[in-house]
Amino acid sequence: MLYHAGVPGFAGGYVGVDVFFVLSGYLITGILAAEVVRTGTVDLRRFYARRARRLLPAMAVLLVAVTAFAFVFYSPLEQGPIADTAVATAGYFSNFHFAAGATDYLAAEAETNPLLHTWSLSVEEQFYFVWPVLVLLALTGVRRRGSGAPSGGAPSAISQRRLIWVMVAVCVVSFALTLYLMGTLRTHWAFFGSPTRAWEFGLGALGAMVPRLTRDASGWRFGSLEEVPAASRWLGWLGLAGILVAGCLYSARTPFPGFAALLPAVATVLALRAGTARTDTSLARALAWRPLQELGRLSYSWYLWHWPVLVFAAGMLGHLPLWQRLAFAAGSLVLAEASYRLVEDPVRHHRFLAERSGRGLALAGMLTAFGVGLALGWGHLAGEAAGSPEQQAYAAAVLDRYGEGAEGCIGGMTETDVIECEFGDESGPVVLLLGDSHADHWLPAMTLAAELEGWHLVTLTHSGCDMVDTREWSDTLGRFHDECSIWRDKTVVRVGELSPALVVVSSAATEDEYADGTWSEPTTAFYRRVAAVSAEAGGRVVHLRDTPRPGFALPACLSRKTWRGDGTEACAFSRESPYAAAIEAQSAAARRVEGVREVDLSEAVCPDEACEPVRDGVVTFRDDNHFTAAFAATLAPALADALGGELGDGPLRGTPVDDAPSAQPVR
Repeated sequence: MLYHAGVPGFAGGYVGVDVFFVLSGYLITGILAAEVVRTGTVDLRRFYARRARRLLPAMAVLLVAVTAFAFVFYSPLEQGPIADTAVATAGYFSNFHFAAGATDYLAAEAETNPLLHTWSLSVEEQFYFVWPVLVLLALTGVRRRGSGAPSGGAPSAISQRRLIWVMVAVCVVSFALTLYLMGTLRTHWAFFGSPTRAWEFGLGALGAMVPRLTRDASGWRFGSLEEVPAASRWLGWLGLAGILVAGCLYSARTPFPGFAALLPAVATVLALRAGTARTDTSLARALAWRPLQELGRLSYSWYLWHWPVLVFAAGMLGHLPLWQRLAFAAGSLVLAEASYRLVEDPVRHHRFLAERSGRGLALAGMLTAFGVGLALGWGHLAGEAAGSPEQQAYAAAVLDRYGEGAEGCIGGMTETDVIECEFGDESGPVVLLLGDSHADHWLPAMTLAAELEGWHLVTLTHSGCDMVDTREWSDTLGRFHDECSIWRDKTVVRVGELSPALVVVSSAATEDEYADGTWSEPTTAFYRRVAAVSAEAGGRVVHLRDTPRPGFALPACLSRKTWRGDGTEACAFSRESPYAAAIEAQSAAARRVEGVREVDLSEAVCPDEACEPVRDGVVTFRDDNHFTAAFAATLAPALADALGGELGDGPLRGTPVDDAPSAQPVR
């Protein structure tokens, strides 16, 4: 909760989900194993009915509330993706929905989805579907054909040990899959996938099972929790400390999940074992503190409500200072209390529903059908509303990334090869565009400028690679983006081979890295390398200064303001944005290199202090920081004038690139 509220010092608070998964594996496995010991089987219908009464009614109320609020206050362009998530949430697969969409849970854009948090509930629900059957088969074996009872009745010590080995296998396979996916473009599958989270449930199960398998004069037997000695109670405090360390010291730059997830997961097992073995220890008394017990009572309802409240508050009010985020998080606790008293607790203990498992299962079916139907209907209405000309224009702006012939001209995240595209007059002076996606979004302007001025334009761009001589961290990959270092080295060599008359370098000025000066020297070092190889051929280097940007999804803002009847000027943004200091720090680092000149088109992008979201009917940005291709094209005359001045009046050196098709990627 502190992590979601943005409280400083809790940047690793996302490990609370890992604690939750281990706790679930611990509790559910212990309950199921005890039932098998007691009855010789697991009443699956009763288990599923109890879980349905516990989880689904409150979730259905949440879906209704989110649907109603978003339908009234959000635009159709915003409603569509949320409605899709609502379908996945009601169908218990929102985790796969986010994984398939390559969602980065720790990225800023994830903060706009009020149902993002339901991914962990979907993992839990999938766990409930599979886990009872797995435990039952491990403890009782497979039923013989024609037999109405489990083979062997109550489980033997051998079958109990078999369950332990099954859980060990689950942990090993699941964790190996997690490590395999980490550091690839499929890291989001490691984060959101239930197969890659199964090892945490399995670890919790081992915490419940291993200490209870004891041996006495009569041989191996399955003891109760109360029989577990508390001699290692200090391990419980160590476990709580481990959870706190992970929650405080981990951050968005911690490769997660993977090896880093072991700390909170193992620490949770230690805390659980020591905390439940005896009730008279200091650890047990601390965990039984009344305020913690009350939060535990409301934990599910608070989990459901806090995130939509925070997201909708930020969506309506803009950036929230810390005190407001804390106030909204605390306010959601009031909703949690109401949800618990009016929905969650009454339905869970309702006598009519509890008397027969079939009634609970019928309730599950009805609530699932209701949730899916509500979300599908909402999505249909949002789609119809999005068909208006204004809404279609904003939707098209989101997709307006490439100019004519420019698709495929930027390297992907894990590319190391240099991708070249060529435009303009092959006999003209070579002008080279070098950089990341902030260089790429100038491409429609550069291609038109090349046509106007008779240049031979060559592009060398790579997604996510800043123009710095240092290792970069990638939140998307969850590791250092070493492909960028390899690509930059190859690119510098290629600059020397092309002998361009002018090298135009541009990349995003990221607030974190430049605000504290971390990337100032690496930026200078990279520009120094480019300037050196360019100077050998008599070419020049220009730093194309990063321009002001909105910092919010501009088409979504325009869509909402139009939908609500407000003017589009409400989506204007200031030239002096929070990124201004980072932009200046980057520019200063580039200007320190002898021979590097700067071109600043900020006034062309923002002629006034307030930057226009729509100019002459053209949406300016496709997201929170990239031009639309249509708007970039309008900047071509200003760009041509600025770069033409840098080329100068003297003879232009540099040689054309031969034997390469125009506007085609060349590896």
